[in-house]
Amino acid sequence: MNLESILGSKNRVRTLRALFRKDGTSGRAVAAMAGMAPSACKAALEELTEAGIVLRTPDRGRTCHEINRTHRLVPVLARLFAEEANLADRLTGSIRTYLRSLSSPPELLCVGLSSQGKVRAALSPVPPQDEVTAALAGPLRYEFGLRWAGAVAAPRLIPPEQRLWALPAGREARADATGQQRALRFFGIHPATDEGHGPSGTSAEDAV
Repeated sequence: MNLESILGSKNRVRTLRALFRKDGTSGRAVAAMAGMAPSACKAALEELTEAGIVLRTPDRGRTCHEINRTHRLVPVLARLFAEEANLADRLTGSIRTYLRSLSSPPELLCVGLSSQGKVRAALSPVPPQDEVTAALAGPLRYEFGLRWAGAVAAPRLIPPEQRLWALPAGREARADATGQQRALRFFGIHPATDEGHGPSGTSAEDAV
């Protein structure tokens, strides 16, 4: 069975993403994790079962679904979804790396991502904008498909709903839970909220 049969629709991708996150669960729970209507998820599960990538297993009177770990493409798919889930941290890490190429590397205080895919960073001190643009615009475009919007002097100048994280200078730059969920939503990944086990304090209003 080829990749087109497995990943040939948005619903199949969202269903697989949920199952790689939490295997061996009911169709209703998969739908909740994937942010899908139960009927749409049911159809996707049937298609993926037919393709051989998903298995149905009985569990105390209900049907559960799990990834077929003997399928040849599963290790590749697992790596793909794991890399996708790390996009927020990867974005932050790439910005830090390319800022080091400047003659006087600034401290990265905050990264913001707008709903239009524009990235803004709070830097201390703020280097000349043309230098920062030369360092970041290309990598952001070709590694993430995002656009560089410029540097600002403080995290407060980036709207709160766009911040992936905001930390005092000198601390490790890592996306916090809420910011990470915003980034995942931007990239089209429904946050993990399965049966109350996902991150708390995140709502539809947080999405950008």
